[in-house]
Amino acid sequence: EDAAAESFYRSWPTLVSNGLGAQFHATAWSGFGMVENCCGGETLASDVWLRTLATLPSNNTNDFHGTVEENYWDFKKWRPDVVVINLGTNDQLGN
Repeated sequence: EDAAAESFYRSWPTLVSNGLGAQFHATAWSGFGMVENCCGGETLASDVWLRTLATLPSNNTNDFHGTVEENYWDFKKWRPDVVVINLGTNDQLGN
């Protein structure tokens, strides 16, 4: 595997925002789906985007989709001019 080909620094969100001189926030996690993950696990991409730190789970062991209260993203502090959602462009499941 070519690790350089997997560099987020060389991905289109970074290149476009750098080219425009813009800030961006990205949520990206390989294998996480909006409804179902490709490789198991309970946490979904639809859970992670609400978090400031994606890997911080809930204190409640029965809540696979939440996080601790202080880790939820505060949408009032930073409002984007543009939102781009790119889902499933490299999904090969079901073939």
